[in-house]
Amino acid sequence: RDQTRTAGVFVALHCLLAVCNQAAYTDDEYRKRIFRLARQALLPLGQHRHRDGEHPPRFDPEKASVEQLERLLNQVEDDDHLQHCLSNLGEFQLPVGYLEMSAGGREPAMPARGTAA
Repeated sequence: RDQTRTAGVFVALHCLLAVCNQAAYTDDEYRKRIFRLARQALLPLGQHRHRDGEHPPRFDPEKASVEQLERLLNQVEDDDHLQHCLSNLGEFQLPVGYLEMSAGGREPAMPARGTAA
């Protein structure tokens, strides 16, 4: 549960950072708070380890880059690298994978064609 909850926090911070960038909001203290919360969210995600290539049920293995997660955890104090990962969930997909898993897997998490997302 902690991993899914903090994945939601990480994705929410991704959205918040995107809105700040769109609005050209440049308050350094506010960004520092976003990064602090993102760092806290990474710790439970850092517990993600698959054994013998097996992932939790309904977890999309394409979203589980342990190497990428470990690189991020090793560079967690680097604001530029953290901002890059927060800004690009297409590249750092582990949080999205946890949210999809909690919604029943990749296919059930996708909105049906013709419906609003």
